[in-house]
Amino acid sequence: LTRSIKLFTPKMWNTPAFASAAALVLTFPHSIQSFGGGDDLSSAFRSLPFMNPLPSTGRRHLTNNCPALHYSFGDKLPGTDRKDKDDEEAELRKEIFRAANWNDPTRRLRKRQESQENENVEAGDEREQQEAHKSAAKNNRLKTDFRLFLTQRALQSFSFLSKELHDPHTVTYLEDSGNYTDLVEYHGLGALVNTTWDGFFFDLMEKPRCDVMIMVQKNRRMGSKNNPYLNGDEYVEVPIPIDPTSVSSRILSVREQIASEMVVDLQACKNNGILLLDNFLESIENNHERENLVFERLSTFFLDYVNDPSGEGNFLSSSPLRKSNFDLLTLLATQESIHRVIQDYKEEGSAMEPTRDWFKQFYFARLESHFDGLVLHGRADAFFDELISTPPVNVRRNRLLSKIDPINIAKQIISKRGEVVDGWLEVVESIGEEHAPIRRSLLEKQMGL
Repeated sequence: LTRSIKLFTPKMWNTPAFASAAALVLTFPHSIQSFGGGDDLSSAFRSLPFMNPLPSTGRRHLTNNCPALHYSFGDKLPGTDRKDKDDEEAELRKEIFRAANWNDPTRRLRKRQESQENENVEAGDEREQQEAHKSAAKNNRLKTDFRLFLTQRALQSFSFLSKELHDPHTVTYLEDSGNYTDLVEYHGLGALVNTTWDGFFFDLMEKPRCDVMIMVQKNRRMGSKNNPYLNGDEYVEVPIPIDPTSVSSRILSVREQIASEMVVDLQACKNNGILLLDNFLESIENNHERENLVFERLSTFFLDYVNDPSGEGNFLSSSPLRKSNFDLLTLLATQESIHRVIQDYKEEGSAMEPTRDWFKQFYFARLESHFDGLVLHGRADAFFDELISTPPVNVRRNRLLSKIDPINIAKQIISKRGEVVDGWLEVVESIGEEHAPIRRSLLEKQMGL
């Protein structure tokens, strides 16, 4: 080690290798002397031109040319104060750290770069979460859009009527053009979330006319053997013309008919909510434990006898899918009410945060089975069954105990559903005015304008 130090040239005094060697030698002199090399090392450092003569007192001495280096050897001064000793040791540890971290600015720069990269990654994740939240919020709005629901049920009712009139080819055309599957059999919400309620009609009427080719088997039993029209191939191709403008106009007429029926259905939905809650509360009064409760379902009973809204006492013949329409209408109004109640809890602040978190978890656990995709009939009533049958829950948050009663939540949902229904009633009562721009575009398209 002594020979290595003597080999350092002046150009090498500011190198990290020299700094590390000097820090090692001058920090642990007693350990080096125990190996018999202390005197030679002291002589080696004295031979360096920038080093001052080593003091015999053993005090630390710093030079102007190498401020990051230090040296200390020999015995301590007799009678050194304890406080001075602690200060010197603390200063010594700081200088050792500086000598070992000679390239500290580069380290700090690298740490800043790593910190900036982490912040960029976190910012990117936050942006992705925000985009996902916006997409989910938009999807929820489309799923509970009442106008889009009317268009969906009009399309499904039209497809059912077309099949009943032996015209499955138009249904096949609509399913292929919109990438739908089993329109007539689908009983659920959100079938048209990729469009808007009026955009569906405008997009459909812009499609060109086309022919759907079908293969028809010849009926040889109805003609003679020499009939030239029955000779040749056993099957023949028959073109079925499809006019998207005409189809759009017919679906729009079905939509108006369903809207006129829902003037009565929406009011019935509002009244059924009140009866439903009264029935629930009466059952719970006799069963405080809320176990094995039995509720009477009144959702579609009134549809068997629907009076004329004009008040003349005549009975109307309902559309073929009216019971399904009413069941899904009740489900849609319930889901929209749930979303609004959760939003109200959020706006009320931390006081309702335990209730909001508990109810969101309860709702999300039943989202797929009760609201999304193909669902069974009576899912709205089933949701209220499970909600009100749940006993009260105690939730502790920030050392505060909150009692959550599902009955109160059910009351708020039913009350909010009445407000939702009132808003939708205004839509169906003015359905003709909303259809006027579409009717105008259809007429211009049919006249070639």
